[in-house]
Amino acid sequence: ERSRDKSFINLICSENYPSAAVREALGAHIPGNLNHLKGTEGYPGGRFYGGRQHIDDIERLCCKRALQTFDLDPKEWGVNVQPLSGALANLYTYTALMKPGDKIMGLDLSHGGHISHGFQTGGKKVSEVAVRFESTPYYLNPITELIDYEELERSAIRAKPKILIAGASTYNRLIDYPRMRAISNKIGALLHSDIAHICGMIAAGEIPSPFPVSHVVTTTSLKTLRGPRAAMIFYRQEFRSDIDQTVFPRFQSGPDHRNTLALAVALRQAQGNHFKAYQRRVMENTKVVATALQQRGYSILSGGSDIHLLVLKVRDRGIDGAQLDKVLEAANVSSNRNAIPGDTSGFKPGGLRIGSAPMTTKGFGTAHFKRVADIIHQAVQLSAEISRRKKSSTKDEAKDSKSLSSFLKDMRTSEVKVLEELKQNVSDLLKGL
Repeated sequence: ERSRDKSFINLICSENYPSAAVREALGAHIPGNLNHLKGTEGYPGGRFYGGRQHIDDIERLCCKRALQTFDLDPKEWGVNVQPLSGALANLYTYTALMKPGDKIMGLDLSHGGHISHGFQTGGKKVSEVAVRFESTPYYLNPITELIDYEELERSAIRAKPKILIAGASTYNRLIDYPRMRAISNKIGALLHSDIAHICGMIAAGEIPSPFPVSHVVTTTSLKTLRGPRAAMIFYRQEFRSDIDQTVFPRFQSGPDHRNTLALAVALRQAQGNHFKAYQRRVMENTKVVATALQQRGYSILSGGSDIHLLVLKVRDRGIDGAQLDKVLEAANVSSNRNAIPGDTSGFKPGGLRIGSAPMTTKGFGTAHFKRVADIIHQAVQLSAEISRRKKSSTKDEAKDSKSLSSFLKDMRTSEVKVLEELKQNVSDLLKGL
């Protein structure tokens, strides 16, 4: 895996590379029993095992740094650093603050939302949140491809959700948090802001913070924060008991204290000037890719990006996102297919999600990302050529022309030379990192 990663350009926006200090903390040897794994059920000062004073110190420090990183007053805000993932943090939050069957409202998945915000399709409740609660989506404006706040407000008034979700996994633009709070006030709902993707930029002060207007905020730490695979739930102090008791003992037993230690290190690093400069580079590099692709005639969802990711629309090129991400993978570029408004299938969507954070961490600058755009363009051209060839097949072969496996077979047998040239371009770009 190390060898593969060194030879790949990583454009997956939900990933990043933690610092050496974070990795060291994550692998720290914290003695306990023979397996070096301590049982840590409970919270600092109230564990169900003795000899946990240093584990308590780690968790207290992590919570303190979490509040400091986002400039929060501990008299108004608390934080739980025990959730194992962002999706679980969201489930815990909704369970703590609502009753089964209560309503939530979040951005539709194909419009940029996240599966943990209550995704359901065709009458099937896909996520556990949708099973437990009644989920109503809101959407992007079909013309601007921005959140349609006016229509959102009308829908919220009709649905009257208990929690309104401000957050996304594939939305290129900034969210108007004060507008979201005004809508939630109008219907008597709580405002939950999910900042899993953008928390690094918020911590650095590069984009607006949702904390002043939110009731609860959740985030992961492995994306733009460059921390371990962990999550946090920030809450107004009035919700402390409900949320803490939902995390433990309702859902979880003992947390992973090595993750807590690594998270504490990442949070301290996020308070430095170097981290602010890094977030600015991430945002600048995203804009460079977007501009370079637009200059080649490509369409970007909403026309650009304000953060670390963009969504490239490829349906007008005669291909889908699944085909493109497979061609890129064959050329040693990691990316991911992504649904966009109007798609009916997440397996053959019309978009490709591109993130700049991982390669910015590895040292890519604007010149590198201009070449990344060239590589993506070459991959699109190759994908389109294979797709055209499949569509012009004989009648019997045409039955399989829409099959991804057939597409991949053609790519591997007919385009070996072109793929090798693409891989060489990737290899050349990675030299010197």
